[in-house]
Amino acid sequence: NNAPVPANQNIASSLSQANTRGTRASPTLQLVYVVTHHGIMAPMLTFPTNPYQPDDTKYWPNGPGQLTQIGRMQMYKLGQKFRSMYDGFLDQTYQAKEFKANSFINTRAFDTAELFLAGLYPPRGFQVWKKDLLWQPIAVFPTLYDHEDILNFTIKSTCPRFRAAQLDSLMKADKLYNPSLSNFMNAIVPYTGIDLEFYKKLYGDLYRQQIVSTVWHTLKFIADNGLPLPDWATKAYPEPAISLRTMT
Repeated sequence: NNAPVPANQNIASSLSQANTRGTRASPTLQLVYVVTHHGIMAPMLTFPTNPYQPDDTKYWPNGPGQLTQIGRMQMYKLGQKFRSMYDGFLDQTYQAKEFKANSFINTRAFDTAELFLAGLYPPRGFQVWKKDLLWQPIAVFPTLYDHEDILNFTIKSTCPRFRAAQLDSLMKADKLYNPSLSNFMNAIVPYTGIDLEFYKKLYGDLYRQQIVSTVWHTLKFIADNGLPLPDWATKAYPEPAISLRTMT
């Protein structure tokens, strides 16, 4: 729990050196856009035999779909990484007029942004407001502040033509990868305890793709957080689950 403090102190020390310049802070650089996914999180989707159910606070104390401690450190270090890359282009002190952060509207996205900024802009000089807390508040604006539903590809927010094209693409993929999907269903699903009839009723012809996504999602976040996978999971993750999810 005390690890972040020395890391911050190291950054503060390195930034005090004169004439530091990051590896990407070229003299001709004018503007930088950075887009990142959220950090490692607890699973939201799951299957009945998962030994680490999303609502089990022993494994996921922050709750389903929220950043874990590993994910928090991951995003904090990413901010540090970008500081090392763009130091010199970015002022060492945060200036609101020169920098703006936006986030998709959910908790893990906002948390990701705040952690990234903590690594990118540790307070310096007059910005230090508490000696033993090398952190400062930096505004993160919701995407709706500037644009309506930006980066929000949910069913309700998409246009009918986009949804129709997406559905057509998924149906074609289901046929194209039918043998692989069938093999996955036969070899993996029996271990999961998944109710096939429930998925068929909810997702129709695309139920197999949703099952692949559920298994991939669950096993990925178990592995990302350093928890032991069930013995049978080696038959599914990382392959063929990753490839199937990518293809479909």
